[in-house]
Amino acid sequence: MPTQAEDRKLQFTRINQLAALIALVFFVLIGRLWFLQIALGNDLMRQAEANRIKLLRTRGPRGTILDRKGRVLATSRPQFVVMAVPDEVKANPESLHTLCGILQISPEELNSIFKKSEGRPGSPVRVAVDVPMDIVARIGELRMMLPGVSVELDHIRYYPDGAAVAHIMGTLREISQDQLDEAEKAGKHYRPGDYVGKSGLEKQYEDDLRGEDGGKEIEVNALGRVVRILGEKQPVPGKTLKLTIDRDLQVAAERAMGSQVGAAVAVDPRSGAVLAMVSKPSYD
Repeated sequence: MPTQAEDRKLQFTRINQLAALIALVFFVLIGRLWFLQIALGNDLMRQAEANRIKLLRTRGPRGTILDRKGRVLATSRPQFVVMAVPDEVKANPESLHTLCGILQISPEELNSIFKKSEGRPGSPVRVAVDVPMDIVARIGELRMMLPGVSVELDHIRYYPDGAAVAHIMGTLREISQDQLDEAEKAGKHYRPGDYVGKSGLEKQYEDDLRGEDGGKEIEVNALGRVVRILGEKQPVPGKTLKLTIDRDLQVAAERAMGSQVGAAVAVDPRSGAVLAMVSKPSYD
């Protein structure tokens, strides 16, 4: 049997081992605290600030295009757009499937949309446009489960006469990475997901028709609810463009062409002003 002295020695050994273990844990905690507060302090502070302060962007509506009598040929109406940062959504499979369920699309379709973000990591991608209020409300309810997903107020282009003015108005498309790079070099402020004129008057007068974005800087709590508005800037609509085109004559010429393939132009002989210009086949 061990003697009393040996028992005491064993107890002291265990106490020393326990003290050493406690000291080791203490130093590990101190080291971790130093790493978080000193080494990563500035980065963590910026991340916390980014989570607390959010910028809600409101795109400036595109300018209106009128005919010679002031009647609308092209305008913009408000719409809700669902935006998502691909890396954040794909990092959480549950978020990806939740978003697909809300939008009623397959994960393959969503990933196909995300491919548009190649070359611009961290930038949001437009995944659904002109969404109804029930989807907006659903995303709001599940915002804690949908990191990287947001809803923005945007404007969709609307042409009251449709195909009758298609070749004059031209087309709008989402800005490409090459165009983003060119715009940055030219000092123009475009963001991924913006639409730009690709042909027709929409392209020729892009700089005039494009509106100036506004938005709100808000403070939110841990649940994502707005605590207060820190700043606000109203969006500025693009300029109004008035044409020599006569809407009635344009529509009549388009109907007169019917299903024939060709083109027709009506010009005022006194001034040379183009009153109507139709090309077939047309498009919506």
